[in-house]
Amino acid sequence: MTEYSSYYETKLYPIQNEVLKSLSDLRLPFYLTGGTALSRGYYNHRYSDDLDFFANDDKAFLSHAELCIDRLISSGFKVDAEPSNSDSFSRIYVNRNTNGLNQEGLKIDFVNDVSVHFGSIENTPVFYRTDSVRNILSNKYTAIYRLSIKDVVDICEIAKNNSFNWNDIINEAEQKEAGIDLKEVVQIFKSYDDNSFKSIKWTKEPDYKILRSTVESVAYDMLTLADNSLYTLKQEKKRKKKADFEFER
Repeated sequence: MTEYSSYYETKLYPIQNEVLKSLSDLRLPFYLTGGTALSRGYYNHRYSDDLDFFANDDKAFLSHAELCIDRLISSGFKVDAEPSNSDSFSRIYVNRNTNGLNQEGLKIDFVNDVSVHFGSIENTPVFYRTDSVRNILSNKYTAIYRLSIKDVVDICEIAKNNSFNWNDIINEAEQKEAGIDLKEVVQIFKSYDDNSFKSIKWTKEPDYKILRSTVESVAYDMLTLADNSLYTLKQEKKRKKKADFEFER
């Protein structure tokens, strides 16, 4: 438990749950992605504020987004739509200034992404259509330029829990967004100090010395296009622990 737990567990997450339940009945092509999908669907490593729904090259994107908005309104939510001329993006705020939420309420983005997608859409505890960890990883890589510490934390969490090769991930990312400079990405990735990491709304505060070492390891693997060494090391520690246990028996 951290100082943020009460707000998220008793106020924001229940609203997220109601929204997700309401939209799941529509059976539309949107899937939950981003930090909330990663944390609530897979790792529970940090609290996340927004809901990001993506589709891939959906010709009926705008009408599908409108269906979602109409469903939320008919379900009793207060919905404020942000003006937009885009045919591939829509942003709304649910229950702004109500129900004890922060001033913006719950932000929801609908995005019509490129057709390229990696991994399978999963049924997770948070939503029946949740993005794959692999696809989230390549998206997080392309997002490093937005200078958000959350992307660094999420990439590290994925690296701790999955086997992959960085050359493969970067190739997949470049199929979505060309022209990303690997050296610049690594430089940004390593640039955050401990105060930046302390701004994350952790579900359980980490050891920042270990976290710093994790960041350095991921940055090195990324730069050298190597296999993800964090997961390999984790598996080796598990095998050693099991072997020691068997020996003691």
